[in-house]
Amino acid sequence: MILLLFPLFSPRAAEAGVLGLSLSPSIFEANIKPGKTITQVFTLKNNSAAEQTFVARVIPFTPGDALGNPSLRPNLLPEWLKYFSLSNSDIKLNEPFVLAANQSTQLILTINVPGRTGSGDLYSTLLVSSVVKDTPNVSSTMGAAIGSNLLLTISPLSHPPSLVRISDFAPTKTSFLFRYADVYLVDSLTPIYFSATAKNLGKYFVKSAGALKVEKNGANVSTQNLLANNILSNSERVLEGSPSGQLVYKPSLTSFGNYLVTLDLRNENSSSHAELTTLVLPIKITAVTTIAILVISSIIKVNKKKSDVKK
Repeated sequence: MILLLFPLFSPRAAEAGVLGLSLSPSIFEANIKPGKTITQVFTLKNNSAAEQTFVARVIPFTPGDALGNPSLRPNLLPEWLKYFSLSNSDIKLNEPFVLAANQSTQLILTINVPGRTGSGDLYSTLLVSSVVKDTPNVSSTMGAAIGSNLLLTISPLSHPPSLVRISDFAPTKTSFLFRYADVYLVDSLTPIYFSATAKNLGKYFVKSAGALKVEKNGANVSTQNLLANNILSNSERVLEGSPSGQLVYKPSLTSFGNYLVTLDLRNENSSSHAELTTLVLPIKITAVTTIAILVISSIIKVNKKKSDVKK
């Protein structure tokens, strides 16, 4: 099986260029109370110039890495897969259906959570795969696929408790010259890039809301908001700054002295705080100025000696 998978938490509709296929929305998040049923409509379009056969399935996934990439688990068959079904009259989960060229259809996904279901998160992907038929004598095989990710929280509470902590907050190795305890010596001409990881110790996914702030003598110098990425339960996620994805502070030519750098991560039910100090000095400017003075001084001395010899 060949899979064309897309970023788990992209806000854009997923698109498979090879298939000429699109599926939107690319992610669906919901908080469902036990005993309730919800429905979400997905739009699937065959943008290719040929008729194609597809199969829609719900595949569990687990957190794959700290960058937010999932790890699909097609061989896992948890009981909660029974909660999912398609309410379409002509399309069912795990059964092939046909889309003509340039045809679109709606996949009406229904999620029915039994009343005695325990609290926790369910992570899966609504995966639509093409069906490749090699010859009449060979059984159908799965070709390329496209998916929309389903992040479901099962809880009787609208805002279930969360527990997220910041770890490994520090400037990147190329951003500082020397470190003593939690004080980092940096140059005023060099952007300071930071790295940090959020650890979700709870049983529900949360958003990475918060900010990186830089202060001097209690006065705010810079504020950068975090990108609102999903942090899945019992997983880690690299924190990213808006809009570039990098956590960064760029000192000015006049920056000098101690700067307090704080990173705050917060949501409805929990918060986490980390801080460090940077000592900003005009090291490069001083070095260049010193070298220039030495060079000029040497030239003056050489010229003076030549003048003395001529006399």
